[in-house]
Amino acid sequence: MRLLRSLSFAGAMAALLPVGAAAQVTAGQTQLTAESGVCPDGDSRCSYGRTWFVTIYGDRRAANGLWPVVGGVFDVGLKFRNQYFVGGALSYVLLHDIRIPIPFTGWTATHNRIEIEGQLDQHFGEASNTNTEVVLAAVFRTGNLPLFAGISMNVAFGLGPSYTFTAPDEPRDYKFLNYLSGEVEFGSEQFPALHVVPQLHHRSGVFGLIAPSAAGSTYLGVGLRLDLD
Repeated sequence: MRLLRSLSFAGAMAALLPVGAAAQVTAGQTQLTAESGVCPDGDSRCSYGRTWFVTIYGDRRAANGLWPVVGGVFDVGLKFRNQYFVGGALSYVLLHDIRIPIPFTGWTATHNRIEIEGQLDQHFGEASNTNTEVVLAAVFRTGNLPLFAGISMNVAFGLGPSYTFTAPDEPRDYKFLNYLSGEVEFGSEQFPALHVVPQLHHRSGVFGLIAPSAAGSTYLGVGLRLDLD
């Protein structure tokens, strides 16, 4: 868990570090600067890395709500229930190179991305948890932060609607809830198209806005990601 604590701190710093020069224009996109073939600074139509990617997830449900789970990660106090899901997601990078100036530092965080994610998850385990969930989320992802030995990481946060096809038996669960996700994506220069993704998957009523404040669930797990294009 000390490793998780260190990775979480490093992920939070990723958005505060400048990354190199402007991104290259990918094949099939408009060449914005004819002479150099690179995009002007701050033009988010430039492509940085992948455009489409898929992810397979496997998660287990935590026994507590979101904030106790977050605290439990840091003090090694996590408890789980015998409820799980396996799922798949298809993601598209909508904006490739969002540049965010960091006030009072002179730094600019580059290669931040906005993505759209569609997700389909099958829940199982306890009888009350047998269900199918669909998610549509907008995701903000930071640029990559080099770590060591060719390994890099980035951090992403997602938000959007979550819907289950049948209402679960438990009073805390509802068909329609808000989806909130957090993940750390690890990649390697040796296998540039593959990534390992520890993930938090949270459903809630948004403090009673769309469902009672006690509604929802929190899952922790890991995904395997493949870049398609």
